[in-house]
Amino acid sequence: MSVRNKKASGGITVAALVAAAFGSLLAASPAEAACASFWGLGGGAQCSSTFGNTAVALGATGSADAVGGFGNTAIAGEGSEAFATGFGATAIALGEDSTAISAGIGTNALVIGKNGYAIATGLGSLAAQLGDSDYAGVAIANGVGNRAINVGADNVAEADTAFPPVVALDDTASIGNNSVINIGSHNLGFADGGFSNGVYNVGNYNYGEAHGFISNVIQLGDENQGASAGLGAESLTVGNGNKTTNIGNLSLVNTFGNDNVNTAIDPALIDSDPDNNLNPSLNLNTVLGNGNKVFVLGQRNITTVVGDDNQAVGKYGQPGVRGNGNLTTILGSRNALRGCGCTDIGVDGDSNITTIVGNDSRAGAKGNRNLTSVFGSHSRANSVGDNKVSTAVGDNQQADNGTNNSTP
Repeated sequence: MSVRNKKASGGITVAALVAAAFGSLLAASPAEAACASFWGLGGGAQCSSTFGNTAVALGATGSADAVGGFGNTAIAGEGSEAFATGFGATAIALGEDSTAISAGIGTNALVIGKNGYAIATGLGSLAAQLGDSDYAGVAIANGVGNRAINVGADNVAEADTAFPPVVALDDTASIGNNSVINIGSHNLGFADGGFSNGVYNVGNYNYGEAHGFISNVIQLGDENQGASAGLGAESLTVGNGNKTTNIGNLSLVNTFGNDNVNTAIDPALIDSDPDNNLNPSLNLNTVLGNGNKVFVLGQRNITTVVGDDNQAVGKYGQPGVRGNGNLTTILGSRNALRGCGCTDIGVDGDSNITTIVGNDSRAGAKGNRNLTSVFGSHSRANSVGDNKVSTAVGDNQQADNGTNNSTP
């Protein structure tokens, strides 16, 4: 039985109910004026559609257009603009001075709130701005299966890849499935190019960017800055005022606390040689505390800092650890990796084990396979060469280049 012949209760046809509903909508008072255009029929100055599409404008100042292609829907509220084109594209803008644009195949753009902008293009992309903004909340999703979502005020989310996709195994790849989600206010997130990258900000005034393949930045707190690039480069930050950088393949940079700087870079990935693009970096940086600085340059390094105001960095912007396969641990406060006078880098070489446990102590190593340790406060140990063991145990002790000093 067709719908138009099917009777509703009381003998009124469903078609009559629909006609009455839209008749009452279009007959609203000027202050509540609306227009609807279905499949190219109806409409007016506020809304328009072409065959197979639907446009609805609510209120006296909304504007909705669904044109071109088939199966598109545009809905605009008071003071908003919605535009949909393509195939199965949906644009909904509900909020004063807001705009939703959806252009593509199965794309969706949604704005709920004032001063919001959502743009979705490509295939299956989603852009959503939820919440009022004082200036502008912007969500942009371009490409295949990308998602840009803001919940809160004055956030910017951009998930952008090429359409059609560019498939490659280097930094020219631009495939899709990127995500940026901002929850809070005044956050900025960018996941551009590559495949399955993500930025997730929860808090206020955070900045994050992710590039490459399956690389992510997760920041919980306020005023953090994070960047990840590579294959499986992951950065997790919990706290406020931190700055993190992770350039590597299968590398982790974890930061817990406030006002820390945590950096791990595989120099092979900034080399122009494409053979280095997929080699594993395997760096692991972990910082727990406040005011710490860590800079690691190399591969297969494990660096752990627990405490406050420790310096795992070299002088004049040099890395604190440079080389491969180094194990570096600092437990305490105000400790530093410092070179032995022949280098501005704290640990410079391969397969070194360097440990500081205490406060206000120093340790450095230049060479390979050195074991350099400080257990105490205001003490120092340095190793120069290969296969050296330098250990300072106690307070105010010094061990240089293969010596072992301890308090009686």
